[in-house]
Amino acid sequence: MLLSDLVQTAQDFIAAAPTTPTTPPATTPPATGSVNLSGINDFVVKQVLPIVLMLIGVGIIARGSRGQMSRVLTTSFISIIGLVFIAGAGSLWLFGDFFVNLIVKK
Repeated sequence: MLLSDLVQTAQDFIAAAPTTPTTPPATTPPATGSVNLSGINDFVVKQVLPIVLMLIGVGIIARGSRGQMSRVLTTSFISIIGLVFIAGAGSLWLFGDFFVNLIVKK
């Protein structure tokens, strides 16, 4: 009984709705063709990266205090390798055009 009342109320609501929009649709601003990434970069470098490094450090200290030194060394090594890859990707993102122009002369 409750389900049929709910369906009937929904049908009444849909039937009472106007068929044409009462307000004109909002217009979108024209696209400028560029994205400002400096704010995103600043946020990641100043907010996200320190938190990730802190979590890695807490995990390393917690495992080290339990006597699991092999896991600590493995986690530390993997973290360092990951940071090297992140730094390499960042340098390619910043200086990739320079490297391509250095190798391929126009």
